[in-house]
Amino acid sequence: MKKIMNRRLVALFIVTLAFKSTNVFAAFEVALFSKTGNYTYVDPNTIRKNGNKVTMWTMTDYKKEEVFENKAVKSQKSFYEYECKKKQMRLLISTFHSEHIGGGEIVMTIPQEQDITPVPSGSTGEVMWKIACGLLAPH
Repeated sequence: MKKIMNRRLVALFIVTLAFKSTNVFAAFEVALFSKTGNYTYVDPNTIRKNGNKVTMWTMTDYKKEEVFENKAVKSQKSFYEYECKKKQMRLLISTFHSEHIGGGEIVMTIPQEQDITPVPSGSTGEVMWKIACGLLAPH
């Protein structure tokens, strides 16, 4: 268990350095505009295939400030893993930001890998799965 936690902390440290030292998200493209006014973006340059699994960074820019654990959030960057043939997905890491387009301070991080789950039909997750698996191009 300790070894897994150490790996997660190292991964979080590397992700944090990447956020601070480079403009990793300069290539984001609009993938979806929701009824609530939120934009969801993908960075096609981060799509990595390994067999039937694909990873990709996404970013959601909230029209209205959201509150998570009593902290104001205007955007969220997330790293997902997708199973193309099984139509499944799981969150690997997510950071919540105080400003739009992933700007400002990181006010919260979810560094825990979640269980893989089916991609819900008609959801934002389904659009992201289609883009990651090459079934749909970002707009």
